[in-house]
Amino acid sequence: MSWQKACSMEELKKEKVKLIKGGIVVLLHEGHVYAIDNRCPHMGFPLHMGSLKNGILTCQWHHARFDLSSGGTLDPWADDLIKYETDIQDEQIYVNMARATGDRATYHMNQLQKGLEQNLSLLIGKGVVGLLTIDTKHVRDILHAGIRFGTTSKNAGFDRGVTTLVAMVNVLPKLQLRVQVQALYQALVMVASDGANRAPKRKLTPLTTRADREERWVDWYTDCTNVRDAQGAERILLSAMHTYSKEALSQLVMRAVTEHYYMNDGHVLDFTNKAFEAIELCDDAYHSDILASLPMIVTTAERSEEKSRWRAPVDYYTLVEEALKDIETAGVDPSTAHDDGALLTALLESQDGSSIQAVKQVIMQGVPLENIARVITLAAATRIVHFSTQNDFDDWNTVLHTFSHAHAVHASLQRSHDPSLIRAMMHTVVSLSLDSFLNIPAAKRPVAAELDDDELHHFLALFDTQQPVEVAAQWALSYSDKHADTGPLFATIGEAMLREDAGFHTLQMYEAATAEYDNWNSFDNDFAKRAKDTLLVALVRYVAAHSPTPRELPRFADIAWRLHRGEKIFEDA
Repeated sequence: MSWQKACSMEELKKEKVKLIKGGIVVLLHEGHVYAIDNRCPHMGFPLHMGSLKNGILTCQWHHARFDLSSGGTLDPWADDLIKYETDIQDEQIYVNMARATGDRATYHMNQLQKGLEQNLSLLIGKGVVGLLTIDTKHVRDILHAGIRFGTTSKNAGFDRGVTTLVAMVNVLPKLQLRVQVQALYQALVMVASDGANRAPKRKLTPLTTRADREERWVDWYTDCTNVRDAQGAERILLSAMHTYSKEALSQLVMRAVTEHYYMNDGHVLDFTNKAFEAIELCDDAYHSDILASLPMIVTTAERSEEKSRWRAPVDYYTLVEEALKDIETAGVDPSTAHDDGALLTALLESQDGSSIQAVKQVIMQGVPLENIARVITLAAATRIVHFSTQNDFDDWNTVLHTFSHAHAVHASLQRSHDPSLIRAMMHTVVSLSLDSFLNIPAAKRPVAAELDDDELHHFLALFDTQQPVEVAAQWALSYSDKHADTGPLFATIGEAMLREDAGFHTLQMYEAATAEYDNWNSFDNDFAKRAKDTLLVALVRYVAAHSPTPRELPRFADIAWRLHRGEKIFEDA
């Protein structure tokens, strides 16, 4: 039975407050009996130690105030009380031990929605914890909530928050449940931050263009984005979504994205790729919001062809345009053999634009674009492997931008064989060449060694020391050399990353590196083995370089997890 005897009215009148089993406190105030969870919903302080006055219960730790009659808080950052029904029979007080919150999934989804709307990390954490512990199928509901909020704020494009959310949904199968909570929580905190204090967006209506003229939408969309007209581009895109296939929509958008070079350090193409991944993951009802958020990121972006370093001392813009013209006019001649190793070397050694010619040649040999993109992405990972820690710390992001852009191009080609992505590949090639100075002097590639102890908790402990870049990379490489199953290793890297204030770029690195590693798993040769080692080392070096941090961001998700499990928190504070 859910109803249990708490105490007599006589006892409660004497004591005013009565603790009972199950962590519940019964209170008598102004002639009424209340039963609530004794742990403050903010951080678990015992509420029986709080103060009651004029119908308000105040927690003594952070002074959160609660309306005792409704359980609602006057301080939204603290969340509402959990209340329990009471009944008085024959001067005996009974409490219904079942929480009076209705449908649990709906309750936790409301917490998540409030957390997003009010930019409250604790509520976001509680919503995610509650939904995932009911059933992991609620990942889709969590994604939908984040996408809807992140794409429907005024002047919001498909930005870092929703991009990170899609990336974290992609990597959930690699993580343990508690780390999955952190992955979704940290992404959703970014979504809430991106949309904070923004008014709702009013979506434009589609055009009613004659059916025989709909092919013009491709040119119209590019024309609008070229002159930074976000509204015109949005209306065209919302029109095209009703008749174009997903692949055709992707090609329409990517043509405009690749019209200009490496926009916002490659983020625009990366965000666009994640938007189309979101379309694959989300129900149809969310597609128009996703598409309507794309023009803003294209029309407001910085264009790299306007930067001097893309024009001098090497005029990369002219070299790329000439190569693209050659590809278009000469066609494909598959008579020459192709060597991935030779292409990788050409990409890494070029400082004069010769790598553009190398990529042009393999394209004209008929090598599948997806295969070329895979090697280009490997080259970008190699830059991170050899990134010297003597460089300026911010330049970790320089090499990361090239890698994440390369991965986005590769992922886009896996989804659609879009010839406009040849331009995007060339943009990565130029960025690789510009990054070459960051490998001078080059950090030595680690070599696998015999591990005295290959317990993964020892690996995790390495990230407690300041920037354990080389030692952590060697440990990971040594573990993978010994164990055929690297799943536990990648799960531990994910845990190491998500117990930190990870940030957008680190989360982006994890998703891209694990996806590329998995892609090379489909090949069984020495080159593929070395490629996987490269991706593993690049990932561990980047995560280690950004560890440890104050670990403030994950704290609220941990609190939410412990409160959900009924653990005591105040005693540990």
